Amino acid sequence: MNLRHKSSIRLLSIAFAAALPLVGAAGFATAAPVVTIVHTDAGAPGDGELTGKLGLAIDSSASRGARANELESGDAGVAVMDKVAAALAISPSTLHWDVVGAQQSGDRIDATLRVITPGYPDFSYPIHWVRVGDSWKLSQDSVCTIGAAVGGSC
Repeated sequence: MNLRHKSSIRLLSIAFAAALPLVGAAGFATAAPVVTIVHTDAGAPGDGELTGKLGLAIDSSASRGARANELESGDAGVAVMDKVAAALAISPSTLHWDVVGAQQSGDRIDATLRVITPGYPDFSYPIHWVRVGDSWKLSQDSVCTIGAAVGGSC
């Protein structure tokens, strides 16, 4: 049984349990329950995993293939990520970045890249991942957005 199926069963079980008090002793419903089933993809990564995926794409010590695998544009996007890695290498050691606010809609996850360095203004960049097959990859638009932030181009 896959995770999506288990999630659907769990949601239906919750809906059924909520409806039980509405059923009379004779087994007839005394009121029609309103049930809303929200489908979320159990396989969609959250903020922490997306931060890790972006970190791998930026990590110049990781294999080029592993880095390219994180990008919608594949190997073509690695050169931009190399520029990002070079900029981070000369940034203050107090610089911190992470991915926050991940929201999935179909085959897309929108999020914000948050960059914080004490003593400097905070920066936020809208970025997104797209589902390619069974994987979530940083979109080419987002690679360009991040690259532009460090003076790189696509």
